[in-house]
Amino acid sequence: MTLKDVAHIFHSALRGTLTKTSLLMVLGTLFVCGTIVVFFHSFMLFAEGWWGRVFGYFPFFFVLGLLLASEYLLVRLYVEEKAGLWGVLRRSWENMFKISLCALPFVIVFLTLWICSGFLLLLFKVPYLGNVLSIVLFFVPFVLHQTVLLLAVLGLYVAFVVCPMFALEQGCTLSRCFHRLKTFLFFDLLLILVACFPAWMTIKGLAVAYMLTVENASTGWLGQLTASFCMMLPCVVVLTPMCLFFVNVAVEAQLVFAQMDKTTLLESGRRH
Repeated sequence: MTLKDVAHIFHSALRGTLTKTSLLMVLGTLFVCGTIVVFFHSFMLFAEGWWGRVFGYFPFFFVLGLLLASEYLLVRLYVEEKAGLWGVLRRSWENMFKISLCALPFVIVFLTLWICSGFLLLLFKVPYLGNVLSIVLFFVPFVLHQTVLLLAVLGLYVAFVVCPMFALEQGCTLSRCFHRLKTFLFFDLLLILVACFPAWMTIKGLAVAYMLTVENASTGWLGQLTASFCMMLPCVVVLTPMCLFFVNVAVEAQLVFAQMDKTTLLESGRRH
């Protein structure tokens, strides 16, 4: 892969963000996911410590399955524009359910880590023994938080690599994933940065606006929930083309890498 290929992927993905059907679909998906996140976040504002962690992190892993299913449909729409949304949906709903199951291990691992952290907090409260354990095992909460961040990175990689591969090849095996990881890791990381940069810059700006706005928000659970929901709506609208751009980059990258694999196989066959 050369810089010319990266530029081709970028411009093709950028042109694909103008598709009306895909934009409306991403908008609806982000609205549902945003509503779930806001609902959990409103509880996190009044939950402390151990309970606050589950309300802060869990919704992101919870909505991952919905995002992957939506991404699968977007990938099929990207390559089958003439088939229409309902035609693609009728043929894809079973595979959408299958790809959404990829989020299940993330949820299980996160809940396991959350329960383990709660168990440690209980041990730290034991008289005398708790003081000793809090000194000996002071690094464990740090490891747990880092593991959650690694899960988030892995989820991003699944969305960028596994889901488009599964959608375009109508199947995906661990051997194919490891082959992609071993062969194109550098280019995958580069393209992930390219795909995420617009969304990252937008989220940074929205986060600043959120922090400035939340200072004047109403107090109380209902007031916080209403304020967060009202701020979520423009955020979803702004993020819609950025998320669609991410999906399009992932699709174009998979198409390019698949073509490179075919070329490599043909060349090796000619040598033999």
